Amino acid sequence: MPACDILIPVWNRLEDTRDCIESIERNTLFPYRLIIVDNASDEETAAYLRDLAKKYRERVLLIVNEKNEGFIRAVNHGISLAKAEFVCILNNDTLVTSGWLRALISVINRNPAVGIVNPSSNTLGQHPSKGKTIDDHAKDIKSDCDLFVETGSAFGFCMLVRRKLFDEIGLLDTAYGMGNFDDTDFSLRAKKKGYKTVRALASYVYHKEQRSFNLLRGFKKDFLKNKRMFEAKWGKTKRVMVVMRDTGAESRNHLRGILRKHAKEKSWVYVISPRFETMEFFERHSNLSFYHFTHFFYVFSFLKILFKKKRPDVIYAGDDRFWNLLAKLRILRGAEVRKISVP
Repeated sequence: MPACDILIPVWNRLEDTRDCIESIERNTLFPYRLIIVDNASDEETAAYLRDLAKKYRERVLLIVNEKNEGFIRAVNHGISLAKAEFVCILNNDTLVTSGWLRALISVINRNPAVGIVNPSSNTLGQHPSKGKTIDDHAKDIKSDCDLFVETGSAFGFCMLVRRKLFDEIGLLDTAYGMGNFDDTDFSLRAKKKGYKTVRALASYVYHKEQRSFNLLRGFKKDFLKNKRMFEAKWGKTKRVMVVMRDTGAESRNHLRGILRKHAKEKSWVYVISPRFETMEFFERHSNLSFYHFTHFFYVFSFLKILFKKKRPDVIYAGDDRFWNLLAKLRILRGAEVRKISVP
């Protein structure tokens, strides 16, 4: 019996699918089996999957749907056939790197409270440095083996799950239709049960992001419908804005404290600052974005807050005058304004 079943839903995208599977074959030494659910792909993709299953009969289980059942139903079908202790749900628009699966399983094996593990990824803000390949970046982070950071929720592009967790909290919720918010809903159910969701620092998976969803008609309409359903159940995702003109050691310590405070929540944190080295923050945290301004800092900061499509719920500001200005603005009514301090 394999130690891990890798579950890949497929709907067309032959080139992406082939690249994904070849990266698994090239970079995975840990014992595994592929469970591929073909959601009524075109003939070219279907033929490739049939040949793959025939060639690797002992290591590939192929399920063929007569129509596109959607991501969630495909995943649930695959989970029902999983036999390994761990199940890794993997999008077919991903590329895995050397040691990716071993690092994920090492984290979950050593930490009984962990229920779901994500790898580090560009999707979570961990981008290779300029001029470096995905594989180069993966080698650079190998010293962090077994280390992890806790996250507010898990991301479904690649998540390793204890199979027993599905018995405890159920499968992905089919009410979310073709997908979106189903992964967050599942991970919050796991957290409610007492499990942690984490990111393994030594595992790296590159994600091409939403290749299949972008082909679906009515994607935006379905996304908004799922968003409303999710928020009715779990509440809105909190958005936190941090405005820090000074980027010295003390300010960076303040930022670390703010990020620690919100790390276990399903919050997004946006930081407005002059340009400085931010790699450590992306290595340790997900749901994080930086906006860098050099000239007219507070003018551009104010405009970014004012015209940002998704208004912040909490704003941290270090400058007293800017803090007072934000606190008095009627247009930001409803946003909590706090002075930067170590929580």
